[in-house]
Amino acid sequence: MTVARQRTSTRRPTRTIGIVLVAALIGLAAAPGGPAAPAAADTDPPLALIEQPFTIDPDDTIELTTQLADTADLAGIVSDGTIIVTSHRPLSTRAQVADARAGSLPNVVDTIDIAPRFEIAPALSLPAPGQPVAPEAVVSAGGTLSIRVPTETLTRAPGALQFAQPGIHPVVVEVRRGDTTEGVLVTFIARLATGDTAGSDDDPLDVGLVIAPGASPTVDAAGAISLDTQARTDLSTLAVTLAAAADAIGEGTAPIPALVDIDPTALDLLAATDPTVFAELRTLLRRVDLTSPPAMPLDPATAVAAGQADTYRRLVDRGTSLLTDAAPGAAPQQGTAIVSTPIDLAGAELIASTGASTIVLPYDGYELLEGSIGLFTDTTRAVWVADAGLRAMVTDPYLAPRLADPGADAAAAAVAMAAEIVVLGDEVRRSDDLAPRLLLLGTTDLAPPDAELLRRLVALLSAARGVRMVSPVEVIDDVGTLLIDGAPLIVGLPDEVPAPEGYDPATRAVVVDRLRADATAVASMLPADDERPGRWATTTDSMASTVVTDDLAAASDRDVRTELDEVRRCVVAPERFSFTLTGRTSTIPFQISNRCDIPITVRIQLDSPKISFPEGEQLEELAPGADTEVRVKAVARTNGRSSVFLRLLTPTASGTNQAVAPEVVLTARVQSLAGIGQLLLGTLVLVVLAWWLRQWRTRRRQELLAANAQHHPAARSGP
Repeated sequence: MTVARQRTSTRRPTRTIGIVLVAALIGLAAAPGGPAAPAAADTDPPLALIEQPFTIDPDDTIELTTQLADTADLAGIVSDGTIIVTSHRPLSTRAQVADARAGSLPNVVDTIDIAPRFEIAPALSLPAPGQPVAPEAVVSAGGTLSIRVPTETLTRAPGALQFAQPGIHPVVVEVRRGDTTEGVLVTFIARLATGDTAGSDDDPLDVGLVIAPGASPTVDAAGAISLDTQARTDLSTLAVTLAAAADAIGEGTAPIPALVDIDPTALDLLAATDPTVFAELRTLLRRVDLTSPPAMPLDPATAVAAGQADTYRRLVDRGTSLLTDAAPGAAPQQGTAIVSTPIDLAGAELIASTGASTIVLPYDGYELLEGSIGLFTDTTRAVWVADAGLRAMVTDPYLAPRLADPGADAAAAAVAMAAEIVVLGDEVRRSDDLAPRLLLLGTTDLAPPDAELLRRLVALLSAARGVRMVSPVEVIDDVGTLLIDGAPLIVGLPDEVPAPEGYDPATRAVVVDRLRADATAVASMLPADDERPGRWATTTDSMASTVVTDDLAAASDRDVRTELDEVRRCVVAPERFSFTLTGRTSTIPFQISNRCDIPITVRIQLDSPKISFPEGEQLEELAPGADTEVRVKAVARTNGRSSVFLRLLTPTASGTNQAVAPEVVLTARVQSLAGIGQLLLGTLVLVVLAWWLRQWRTRRRQELLAANAQHHPAARSGP
């Protein structure tokens, strides 16, 4: 790195005169703060930072601990070396911080030269009570360089480095051995204004972490769900990262300012595969805010394309339960969702239906959206997602790469990032819009940041003025909207996004929906305490996951259907038989066998063109390992022979295959109407006989009257 060092006067009078004379001789025009120093060569060896204060009060003392390169000539540095510490004018923009990191520094404020001394151990001397603190530099046998520099505000006194204004000052430490540079460090110091205190500000810039480790379970050909080595490593890294942030905060139960998206099933499986990491992680997860992802990985866009929106919602509910069970005390929330995979409009609407009002996007995902203004986006504000009823927050694109890979010097990287964030906060407060802002820190792919970098960064920001470390969900709903020409910035989502390789949404929809319906039907045959229906439901929902290929889904479908068939085979229908109905209303008896050792419930359906069954379909619980006699009420409609169709079905009318056993065709003979005809005939005969007898008696009486009429006295004539 080339550092343009600008030097003012040192504290050695002879060198001061020399510089003035040289400047006069070569005609240099002095810039504000001093003339420009020559740039350091790209081959300057680095001076690694070990420890330093970031925020200092006016007239405070700076103590830095650094590490010289292995190639440094320690003896030469002690005998003929100078430690040159230079303060530069304060920075006012993020761009200036980036320039300073790249070696383009603002004008020099002050410079101090310190002659180093050697000590076996890297220890600075204790200041004498009541005496001014003197500048000091100690080189140890291990190459550690410890530096103490008093600072001043109003004057340039010998033995102190001036920081005349409050703000973020670049500070350059150069180790010289004669004319040779043995090490260069560019770092930053935040000098408070008089009366300010670290961590104070009436309108701080809120800063929060976003982490999505991406550890997901795998599914094998047998449908077994497990954690592979990479997933366990990812979760272990997450634990280390959160522990580093917790260490920086320093309080045993204080919240960690992070929103974490962790796969619920992966966390659940971790308990068995790595109990030590699981125990540590579950404790840390109580101190962060958690999202509510689905229990198995299923990106919303693919869920909608495969017709699995309801499955997605069920998986979200199940995932929430898994998280609360795995980490008691954790409180997954659904108001903010982290979206780390491509999403379309339908997928965003699905997320909104689960209760989310804001989504968090990595910058790379946001940049591709219609309406995005790329790096011109103020990521401390929210943008609107067209037609989805959602707002979106975007992670900071400039800090993302360094969060994952700070380089060889994590300490210096953390200081530079803290400086950039504090300067950004100052920029925000100078703007006209004072609506709440939120800076989201996350790596490019939202994987856990470098643990050592994060530990240092959280510690620096927690003590810095003008920024406040918070969990994003605490303030995200209050963040102001990004306006362009007075109108909210609206980004558009694509109509669809490609499904993952090996995932055909149309085929998956058919396989999953049919299996779910058939499994629901067979589950209704089993006792309430049987564990298989729950397992089938979990497997079926998991088959919709985007980590399951079409081939694995087909294999899982076959496995579950094998179990469904095993339950069906418990039931044995009666053999074909014939029966006769001799009355208008009768009962048909038959037996159904249960070959299994648990009760099985079936739905019995009888159908015939000449017989009705007034009680309709009926449910029958079959005793385990026994024959159960069933009696069905039947009503004859007409005489004659008729087929009766006996069907044994699942209690729940769901799925494409409700049959428990093959249909049995019975033969019925209906004679129930013959007795009625004979009765009618007999009655008719009796009526006819009664009529005939009455007529015969009437006719007989008339004949007798006619035969005896001549003998009646009234029939005789006179004398």
